[in-house]
Amino acid sequence: MTEADLPEEIIENIISRLPVKSLLRFTSVSKRWRSIILFDTHFANQFQRNKTLTRRVLVYSPAIDRRDYRRLESLDLETSSIRSLNFSFRQQPGYSATLLGSCNGLVFIAYHNVVFAYNPSTGFVKELPLPDYSKKFWLGPFGAGYLPATDDYKVFVIYDPKGMGDVRLCEMISLKYQIWRSIDGPEDCDIYERRGTLVNEALHWVGTRRTRITDEIIAFDLAMEEFRKMKMPNFRQDGKHGNKFLGCLGGCLCLLRCPAYEYSHSVDFDFWVMREYQVTESWTKLYHLRFTNPQGRLQMWPVLITENYTVSTICTGNEKRVIRISHKQQEEESSFDILDGGRWYGVIEYEESLVSIGG
Repeated sequence: MTEADLPEEIIENIISRLPVKSLLRFTSVSKRWRSIILFDTHFANQFQRNKTLTRRVLVYSPAIDRRDYRRLESLDLETSSIRSLNFSFRQQPGYSATLLGSCNGLVFIAYHNVVFAYNPSTGFVKELPLPDYSKKFWLGPFGAGYLPATDDYKVFVIYDPKGMGDVRLCEMISLKYQIWRSIDGPEDCDIYERRGTLVNEALHWVGTRRTRITDEIIAFDLAMEEFRKMKMPNFRQDGKHGNKFLGCLGGCLCLLRCPAYEYSHSVDFDFWVMREYQVTESWTKLYHLRFTNPQGRLQMWPVLITENYTVSTICTGNEKRVIRISHKQQEEESSFDILDGGRWYGVIEYEESLVSIGG
């Protein structure tokens, strides 16, 4: 039996185990292969099941002038290599893009008054209908996620129509139905983080109730379309203070606590994970790490938390970088390496995929 005699489903099963980079090269083999790899929903789903997760970081920098197109770059977390991405809109000085969220390889980007769904791996872009907030707004907390039960993606935003901070409205769009709808906002609370962390089909932010001082987690269920509140770990035991950032570790909600603005030459931070979702007692402290900060000043914003490392954007004085911090517990001090030292504005983690954008 020759390769040509193999049933198509066997060939699809074999090539679905290849990395995205190889599959994209195979689109030039024939029109049939191009159609399967780029546009066949069944093959894309099979690839999602079979593939080894390849995480990358999308780095956004605003345009310097009207001739500047290439302001989106993709950073490989393993090799630290960077490639430029061609995005379909021409950026204008004075406007910047906001990276709303990512899920299954799709990145959702708001630029001026337009929201795009974008697959950095395939280059496919879809412009979504204009939301009500497009005329005048101050973009607040936001996020995006996928609902397997309905095979649908949803994008959620909270915005201030006057930019004064006194009134906040919520809207959400479904990629399947292409309609923005108003959502009742959270009551009696303020949300500190901008981009929500997706866990268990819900977006999560660090926030606080206006009637209390204690921080808590504000969650928005994308399926039920309602808010709920969750408790953080008990930090009172150690008496430490600092900023809190949420992430997803192995499908579980996790939390990183680090200094708000550190002036010392070493930085300490803690990792916690919620082993059982919505069970406060299941919060477990995983690591207490320290790494040297030679600049003596530091602000950090974690982008991706994994079992082995944390990817974070940091600002040391006037310099901004993307770094990867090792989680080696056996070492008294963790090491970190610089992934990117460019002039970034926004950073978001995504995974390589062949997920198409309908319409």
